[in-house]
Amino acid sequence: MDAVTGTRDVTATTTRTDAGTGAVGDTGSHTAVPDGGPLVLLTLALLLERPMDADELAATAAERAADSPIGALTPTSAQFAVALTRLLHAALTESHPERGRAAHALTARGREAFTTAVRDLLGADDTDRPPFHTAVGYLGALAPEAALAGLRERAAALRARAARIAAAERGSEGVPRLYVIENEYAGWMCRAELEWAQRTAAEIERGTLAWPAEADSSEADSPAADAPDARAPRPERPNPPVQEAREATETAAAGSFAPQAEVEAASLASAS
Repeated sequence: MDAVTGTRDVTATTTRTDAGTGAVGDTGSHTAVPDGGPLVLLTLALLLERPMDADELAATAAERAADSPIGALTPTSAQFAVALTRLLHAALTESHPERGRAAHALTARGREAFTTAVRDLLGADDTDRPPFHTAVGYLGALAPEAALAGLRERAAALRARAARIAAAERGSEGVPRLYVIENEYAGWMCRAELEWAQRTAAEIERGTLAWPAEADSSEADSPAADAPDARAPRPERPNPPVQEAREATETAAAGSFAPQAEVEAASLASAS
């Protein structure tokens, strides 16, 4: 990492797995994208269209975000200026005088860096858990009523998003599919999540989704200070089948000793 520019080395070696043979091979050296996350990648993507300065980049990004049904980054001019500085230091852009302003244009290295980054992201496995995925993992910590309300809110938001995506797809008829394929992907993912949220909410409402007995409404709504100490042993809850079996065993045991007790009592009586 360069301490001044905040960039990685501009050359790196990557490996890939051949889908046909399973062999791992070296793809050779390629130009890497500097650190900066999605902002740097967005900057490279916009500069593919034409040379721009920070103000033009910010205006173009804001215009695209306003037209997008799924939302998009809207960096400020100052943020784009930082990204442009990093790209310039990495030799991925060059200053390009235009209309009296110093616009930035992609170099051949910049185009290579962008296409390599897109290829790597396309094949990478996502490791970050979305917030909703994390919340689903703790669904059982809520009372069923609270979980049902949350899933219904999520479903309502997903339906609204799906409607926006569908409207955008109808409005883009005649546009080559590849230019709006991100909307197609977003629509598929949105509808899949909506189906899951609705199905799970219906199971909670019917009572067919098993729930921990401890997650009742009274415990969920009580303050944390009033909650019992989790370290204290909980009283054993009677289990009807086990309790019945235990009582039957005790009765049988008592019956088995009754004849012996009667014999001993009779022997003592006769002896007296």
